[in-house]
Amino acid sequence: MGDSNTVKIGQDVIVLAGADRNVISRSTITGLITNSDGTPSNIETDSLLNYSAEPLIALNGDVVGIKTRREGVNPADFLPINSLADMLKAL
Repeated sequence: MGDSNTVKIGQDVIVLAGADRNVISRSTITGLITNSDGTPSNIETDSLLNYSAEPLIALNGDVVGIKTRREGVNPADFLPINSLADMLKAL
């Protein structure tokens, strides 16, 4: 698992999609929506894939985001992996 606080606009990433993760797409981070502390709350990409639970992978192999179905969020956007880790710790 990577650190989504290190992602940058313009960074190339990989998206794995499809039921068997048999679709691989190169994408670019096009925007970051940040919390008041500057950490990302949403990672925007130019990905045209629209599956749920797609991992967003930095070119070094670290998972930095995950696609989720969230109300009012663009289908090309990803939940930062640090946010997911925080949610899981709170359970």
